[in-house]
Amino acid sequence: MLSAPARAPRAPAAADPDRLVLVAGGDADPHLLSLVRRAMERELPILEFLTGADRTPCIVWDLEADTLVLDGREVRPGAGFLRYDVFHTLADKRPSVGFRAQAWHSTLQGWLLAHDDVRMMNRGFGGLTNKPHVLVLAASCGLRTPRTLVTNDLE
Repeated sequence: MLSAPARAPRAPAAADPDRLVLVAGGDADPHLLSLVRRAMERELPILEFLTGADRTPCIVWDLEADTLVLDGREVRPGAGFLRYDVFHTLADKRPSVGFRAQAWHSTLQGWLLAHDDVRMMNRGFGGLTNKPHVLVLAASCGLRTPRTLVTNDLE
């Protein structure tokens, strides 16, 4: 039986610094923190965007202008990894904590879904409907949609 010669492991392709990987979720999520740590060890260009008990990062998504502003910085990630912040909702049972986690996740998920050129996990999963994403799809089909700004910034 012939076997192929062993190949040396390939170095990862050079990352495009203008196409960051958005890593978003809760700052108490051990799996997400492990992913962030490994990405930093490998010097991957990531945009760490974590929410926590003491911190709610600002999100502004202007659907018409197609801009995403995270904590005051306009970004256009090339990929995204998003996890729902379950750990803070388990630790703090106030309804506002769960509402905040859902709204935050839904906004980022909608942005990822609305941009086919952005890589993400489970893009083809059909078990969800995201209102901002549906508005983007409707506008792309020529339907008139209201001016829409999705944000958690009250200023």
